[in-house]
Amino acid sequence: MHKVLHGLTRAVAMVGVVALVACTETTAPDDDGTPTPSTATIRVVNNTGEAIFYVYFSLCSDPSWGSDRLGSTETISDGASRSWTGVSPGCYDLRADTQSGRSVTFLSVQVSAGETETYDVQ
Repeated sequence: MHKVLHGLTRAVAMVGVVALVACTETTAPDDDGTPTPSTATIRVVNNTGEAIFYVYFSLCSDPSWGSDRLGSTETISDGASRSWTGVSPGCYDLRADTQSGRSVTFLSVQVSAGETETYDVQ
């Protein structure tokens, strides 16, 4: 019983730490005391006439695209959009690959804290 109770206490403590970190990562005090965001949002709007199957974005300084941000089961239908929140501000490259295999690439786009950077994929 002690192991179960101790594990439960640790789990509750970890949830509290995660909640605290989540709060501190998204806001920081401004000069006038109002919270200011410390992260950004990347939004991809699909205007290609077909589904987007893969989305990659990485810092401009990263030589690799990294993993597909949509995962193995998600797509973005024509006319739809998808957003990623909690993105660190900085310079980003983004690539979207359509159902037919066409790639649309955006290079060196500045993403600012508190802002939504929208990529209109055509």
